[in-house]
Amino acid sequence: MFQLKDAFCHSSNFFDLSSDKKSKYIYPTLENKGGFGYVPAEHEHFDHDKPVDIKEAFDISPGVDQSRWPSEEDVPGFHRSMKSLIDQMTTLAHRLYYLVGIGLDLPDPNHLSRASFKGDGMLFRILNYPKVDHLSMLKPGQVRCTGHTDYGFLTILYQDDCGGLEVMNREGEYVEAIPLKGTALVNVGDFLSMCTGEKLKSTMHQVLISEENFGRRRQSIVMFCDPDGDFALEPLCGNLEGLQPLTFNQWRNKRYAQTYR
Repeated sequence: MFQLKDAFCHSSNFFDLSSDKKSKYIYPTLENKGGFGYVPAEHEHFDHDKPVDIKEAFDISPGVDQSRWPSEEDVPGFHRSMKSLIDQMTTLAHRLYYLVGIGLDLPDPNHLSRASFKGDGMLFRILNYPKVDHLSMLKPGQVRCTGHTDYGFLTILYQDDCGGLEVMNREGEYVEAIPLKGTALVNVGDFLSMCTGEKLKSTMHQVLISEENFGRRRQSIVMFCDPDGDFALEPLCGNLEGLQPLTFNQWRNKRYAQTYR
């Protein structure tokens, strides 16, 4: 797990930069979602009945302008470290796709991999949740990340030991996703849920701030394992009754409009 430890170290180094330095790497326009670059704190908003989320991120997506890698002067080794982990997580994603194909008894267990062949739906993200020292720093109802589901097929998440992540079970109750060293958490996303008639249900999740974690930052590393943008909604099992035909790009853009409005 050297690559993972190394990536967390470089993630910390990036987010510890001054705001002026980090601003050099902001998306060309923050309306250009799913691309490459820095997303400042309090920009994303999943639940508009609550205050904005307390987190910042750096997104790395294939097939887009990648000129905004942090420089070697600002964060030595960042590019090498993240690229190595992206390669490993991409391999893991396709192994998971194969296992899902077997579990769904698909005629071709590699069907999800083929749906992601170009890789333009994949998104790698490092996240930093700045430390909160006391409740007075929070607005009423404010949390690190409000409840939401992810957009695509699967999400692979590595988290530090800070805690705070909760996932919703089938009874509609949030339960703590306790960090386990050396393990990855895997969530089902919306598009896979729709394709399976909710046989595989997308996972609602949130990140809270508990008193025992006051004064601590939280970090996570995520790979959104999503289909190619032109992949069209199709029934892998069950049916698509009540759903409108759409591509993953159309679905993702709809979710982006809700998140960043």
